Amino acid sequence: MKKKYASKSKAFGLGLCSALLFFTSCEKSEVKETPAPITGKMVEEVDQTDLYGLISQREDATGFKTLLDYASPEVQALFSGDTEYTVFVPTDAAWDTFFLNYLNYNSISDLTIDKRKDLVDLILSYSMVSGTIPASSLENGQVLESLAEQPFTIYKYNEDPIRIEDNLVTEFNDGDESAKIIESDVEATNGIVHMLDRLILPKGFIQTLARLIIERDDTTIFEEALRKLDLLEFYRDVTRAHAFVPNDATWHTYFNLLGDDYNSIDDFDTEEELAILREIIEEHLTKKIGSDGFSAFSELEGDTQLVMRDYFENGPFGLKDATGLITQFTELDISAENRSYLYIIDRVLLPKVAVDFFLEHYKNSVLDFIMNIEDLEHISEDITCALTDGLPSFLTDGTPFTLFLPNKEALKELSDTYGDLDTQEDREILANIIAYHLFLNEKLEMADIEFGKSYRTFQNETISFETDGSDITILNAKGEANANVVSEDHNISGGTIHIIDGLLIPNELSFYE
Repeated sequence: MKKKYASKSKAFGLGLCSALLFFTSCEKSEVKETPAPITGKMVEEVDQTDLYGLISQREDATGFKTLLDYASPEVQALFSGDTEYTVFVPTDAAWDTFFLNYLNYNSISDLTIDKRKDLVDLILSYSMVSGTIPASSLENGQVLESLAEQPFTIYKYNEDPIRIEDNLVTEFNDGDESAKIIESDVEATNGIVHMLDRLILPKGFIQTLARLIIERDDTTIFEEALRKLDLLEFYRDVTRAHAFVPNDATWHTYFNLLGDDYNSIDDFDTEEELAILREIIEEHLTKKIGSDGFSAFSELEGDTQLVMRDYFENGPFGLKDATGLITQFTELDISAENRSYLYIIDRVLLPKVAVDFFLEHYKNSVLDFIMNIEDLEHISEDITCALTDGLPSFLTDGTPFTLFLPNKEALKELSDTYGDLDTQEDREILANIIAYHLFLNEKLEMADIEFGKSYRTFQNETISFETDGSDITILNAKGEANANVVSEDHNISGGTIHIIDGLLIPNELSFYE
């Protein structure tokens, strides 16, 4: 039967009964000493229990107990098993101080959401050290390795309270006062507890780039890539960085570009594919932009440039990668606490090595098909090369697309205007022009076209259509008539091609006209 400590009123009653027995009983002439009442912070202290039971009973550890109840079964088992641990538990007052000074979390309930379950496990495992370590055994400068595989340091001077310096103080030198042990050596059957007056925090707790990516609903695929490549910890620890992260919808478009062999990050499984995926992911992080912010044509790491584009509705900047296409920002300046920033973008940035890889391994039949269209017979060699460079050749059969392809007269005009199209600048111009003639993930025959509706192209600007009852005219984003459809519905597996008699020039290249 469990033995409960008596309250003060119960102690008084026991004393009174003892006195009465002394005066009325002939058999017992000895008075038993009444035990002193126990004061402390136990709800109803019982005989020694395990770490989970001990923490559960404390009135000043309800916050830690809430996290413990929300933790994974594996972490919960550590507090109730036979293996001994030393646990450093922050009091509820410590949590109150933390929430008062920390902007991203306001209460324990902010931590107990599905996307922060790993964070709860991290906090709890960082508070635990293998073995039973009483306060008398702690030494000044001693480094303890937590179950989170992150250390913290003990500071012990004479009779001063023992202090603990956590990983965040060490890593970011934020100048905060370290935690103090305010109650030590609270014993359990499977370990010992030291109570702290403030939290000890592991790396990964604050809003790092990794944390921001994990907690968003639209960056789950990028998170999967980071985990697959073991880069999540790097994104957690990196400081003064800028991460350009494609949203999930962008990744699905990218997978469609790659064809049936790639439907998810898991499909990158060979050594060569994993190396390419790493190159792609690393293309999205830079530490080279200075503290003064962005400036036009700042160089990023890899093959990507930050470029000025005044026509963007949501800001003056874009990113141009090895494809020559412009990537726009959909969200800007999402601040992380380790002096870093997250930007959400509308394309997957491709370094040259990735473009070369997909060009080499996924030549599609679109170009060969084009060469056999009657309206394009006998086009010149330089135009053939231009199409080879400009068309997204890593499209594979089965990817839905609609291509509005200029006829040979219009392509000849392109050649006459730009010459041999053999410079890097020419190829970038052509890539944007071709992208402006292309719909991805839509196979539209002319009967499917809605007149007056704006359609967004692969280049990201829009075109629309009008008809006078016989001719179909294509208008650019400014509403200017650029070309007429002269031959329609050339169907190929996955897509369809319509031949037009003019060249569609996007607004971003209007200064080349």
